[in-house]
Amino acid sequence: MQNKKRIFFITGLIGKGILVLLFSLLATVIIGFSKEENQQINFKEGEVSLADVYAPFGFSYVDKEKTRYYREESRKRVRDIYDLDPRVEEALKAKLDNLFQALSENEKESETNLSSAGVLSTSLTPSTVRILSGVEKEEREDIKNKLTRIFSFLLKDGIIDSEVKEELMGKSSFMINVHNPKTKSFRKRLVEQLPTVEDIDPRIKEQVLFYFPENRRVRIAAEEIIRKNISPNLVFNREETEKRKEEAWNSVPEVKREIKKNQLIVARGQRITPSHLCQLAELAKKKGSSRFLSTFVGLNLLVLVFIILFWRYIRGFSLSISAFSTFSLLSFVSLLFLLLAKGIVIFSLPALFIPLSFASMLVAILLNGPIAIFLTMLLALFGGLVSDSLDIGVLSFVGGIVGIYAVEGIKRRAQLVKAGFLIGLVNVLLILSFALLRKPPSFAILRGTQELSYLLRDGLWGLSNGLVSAFLVLGFLPLFEHLFKLTTNISLLEISDLNHPLLKKLIMEAPGTYHHSLIVGNLAESASEAIGANSLLARVASYYHDIGKIEKSEYFSENQRGKNKHNKLTPTMSSLIIINHIKNGVEMARKYNLPRQIIDIIKQHHGTSLVPYFYQRALELGKEEVHQENFRYPGPKPQTKEAAIVMLADSLEASSRSLDEPTPSRLKALVEKVINDKFIDHQLDECNLALTDLNKISRSFTYVLNAIFHNRVKYPTAENR
Repeated sequence: MQNKKRIFFITGLIGKGILVLLFSLLATVIIGFSKEENQQINFKEGEVSLADVYAPFGFSYVDKEKTRYYREESRKRVRDIYDLDPRVEEALKAKLDNLFQALSENEKESETNLSSAGVLSTSLTPSTVRILSGVEKEEREDIKNKLTRIFSFLLKDGIIDSEVKEELMGKSSFMINVHNPKTKSFRKRLVEQLPTVEDIDPRIKEQVLFYFPENRRVRIAAEEIIRKNISPNLVFNREETEKRKEEAWNSVPEVKREIKKNQLIVARGQRITPSHLCQLAELAKKKGSSRFLSTFVGLNLLVLVFIILFWRYIRGFSLSISAFSTFSLLSFVSLLFLLLAKGIVIFSLPALFIPLSFASMLVAILLNGPIAIFLTMLLALFGGLVSDSLDIGVLSFVGGIVGIYAVEGIKRRAQLVKAGFLIGLVNVLLILSFALLRKPPSFAILRGTQELSYLLRDGLWGLSNGLVSAFLVLGFLPLFEHLFKLTTNISLLEISDLNHPLLKKLIMEAPGTYHHSLIVGNLAESASEAIGANSLLARVASYYHDIGKIEKSEYFSENQRGKNKHNKLTPTMSSLIIINHIKNGVEMARKYNLPRQIIDIIKQHHGTSLVPYFYQRALELGKEEVHQENFRYPGPKPQTKEAAIVMLADSLEASSRSLDEPTPSRLKALVEKVINDKFIDHQLDECNLALTDLNKISRSFTYVLNAIFHNRVKYPTAENR
């Protein structure tokens, strides 16, 4: 058992440590990032430096401008790649085959329009057709083979489109790489030496003369066929070119520079160049990275101090959740506030818009005012760090405190809007006071139109700060209530409506219990107010404390009409039915999603009390051995003041109905007896009620009972007139 306790303690400690570390880390990132942004050296290219800027420490950096320049130069040196497209030569061979096949098929006709058959892209002249048609079939085949060799020769070194050549010359591309896909070889070629279709006419004549030296008419026909069908075969290979340019870019290493400690970066009067901006940006970055560690350590020390104070501080408060859950809630609220503050800084909104009062009001409603004040002190400091302004820290603190007191005892959501408006007005007054403190002589701030417009603008931001904070609370309150299983006065009021489905079911199926619950609610509310407990919680819990009686309402005395059903049951069975209304009540409360605090009071409102009537009846019958624990409620005993008050009010209301003559003295004696019985039975040991509290509760109960049972004036009847 001891080992298990030790393990649980260590595990809990580790969990708390991780949460603290995570909170500190996130807060450091938020605050440090914002601070880094605010502290960057603000220069623009072309501006003149008004002061000397020295390096406070040595550092190295990548000269991005030089690196980009060298890489661009390396990229430019990569030559464009053009492929010798084999499809051009294949297309020409196919055209020749079609041409001479058509000639063979039409050799009996004097003239043939070969273009109509789609043989060539441009029709030949009639003279050329006659020349080719007039030669023998074997000679035509020889002519076709020679023309094929001429096409291959002319295309071997590549022919470029004239427009592409002009474009390359215009870009100062003096050389390209010619790629032969057949041999997979690359050859460097000067752009100006690349032939176009217009440039190869001498070579056509030369080749035709070489292959057809004796027949002038065939040479004329061959030249026409070649000129009308030859086309460029150099095609730009964009993919391979870009790949090589990228490789050239990446092959150039980054250019690194070294800055020594105390080295002059920018001299006074010197114009800011891109190189200066690069050095200054790197200096700001190095400062930010070194600042992160110092910010983290400093923030952890600050958080540690507040945590120590926090654990000591909350000991005096009775909270509905554990200390660790309370710390978790405060951490989440703090991080949410820091994220909002960071967003305001990033989007360049005025720091006056940082909504600290949102966090203060939220914690005050969820927990209590003193803890909210404690958190406000910490967050006001954080707000000053994020905004880098003492004014914002002071403004945030005062606004938060005003918000805490504005939502004290809040019971309706509309009161939040009033609280937000009040915070906004206080912000406006503080902004005005800061402005007057900066320019105190004769209200100088109000003399200039520009200063007055700035003041009005800041005042509007301050007013909107309060209103936005109120609406943020409205939005986030249900979320935090659900996450931490908390019940606020606002949510209590929502379920206090007597038209709630569960209460309507209670009045229909157990009207006596319903009436009993209303009276218990009045008693509990009055007693809670007397000792400073949550009177609204006590009243609402009283409405629902006996909902478990709905299931078997006829077995409870306040709902019985006629015969008592317990007469046919054994005392043990009767006590089980009575005791079981606690279990049934908890199940129904969970089914209807009642708050955890209400469910706890349903469990605890009888504590471990004895069911005296059936216990005494079992003793009187004496048929079997009687164990007192079989006639006691399962508990637990009341853990809060509100649960104890509901217990006392419940017992008192039930007992008061048995009084024959409820005189003030008898009612007072009954109240004292009920409280003493519970005290002697140790039912009030765990609820933190002091004797002075019990005295106040006694006086409150007596006052309410006297109001309920006061004597009415007897009016004369008609017979006595």
